[in-house]
Amino acid sequence: MTWTKICGFRTADTACRAAELGASAVGLNFFPKSVRFVEPGQARAIVEAVAGAAQCVGLFVNEPVDVICETVAASGVGMVQLHGDETPGDLAELKQRLPAVPVIKAFAIGESLVPVADFLIDCGSLGCSPDYVLLDAQVDGEWGGTGQTAPWDVIVGGYLPSWPPLILAGGLSSANVREAIERVQPWGVDVASGVEIERGTKDAGLIAEFMNQVEGL
Repeated sequence: MTWTKICGFRTADTACRAAELGASAVGLNFFPKSVRFVEPGQARAIVEAVAGAAQCVGLFVNEPVDVICETVAASGVGMVQLHGDETPGDLAELKQRLPAVPVIKAFAIGESLVPVADFLIDCGSLGCSPDYVLLDAQVDGEWGGTGQTAPWDVIVGGYLPSWPPLILAGGLSSANVREAIERVQPWGVDVASGVEIERGTKDAGLIAEFMNQVEGL
C-alpha cells in the first residue's frame, strides 16, 4: 500500500484512530502560525500514544537547526519535514546533527520542478540529500495545508527516477486520492485539510474514507 501520512494532529485520540485505520505516519505541526500548531509537550503525548503503530513526523517552517534538534528531542518525533525555505546547507547540518532521523524536504510547486532540481544539485555538492521529497501546491503566503491541488501534470512530466522517493500532497481527499496515486505514482501521499471537518480539526470518518480509497488500490 502507498505510504500515507495524515498531517496536523493536535490530540492523541484522533492520531491513534488514524493509526488504527492504517495511516503510515501522523504529522505534528511545529509552525507557530499554523492552526494545527502543537507544543513539544503536546506532541510527545501523541508520539507516546501512537508508539509502534505509526511514524511520527515533525513539521518545521524556517526554524534554525538548533531549534529543530531541541524540538525533536523534546517531542520524540522520529522524522523531520522541512516545509519552508530551508537551504541545502540547513539540510546538511541537520543530517549531520541527527543522522538517524529521516528528513522530508517539501516544495511548493507552480509551473516547473526547477526549484527541486536546483536544490538537489546543490545538496549533491554538499554530500547530502533529503530522504524524501514532498510536493505541495504553491499558494502565495501559505506554507501548505491549503486544500489546493498540486500540479499533477507538471510532476508527472518532470520528476526524475533518480530523485528521492516522492510524497504527493496538496488538495488530496477521499474524492481524488485514488486518481492522484494512479496518475502520479508517488511513493507516498500526505493529507491535512482533506480529512478535516473544519480547518485544523481532524475527523475520524473522513480519515476512514481517505484510507479506504488508498487501501483499495
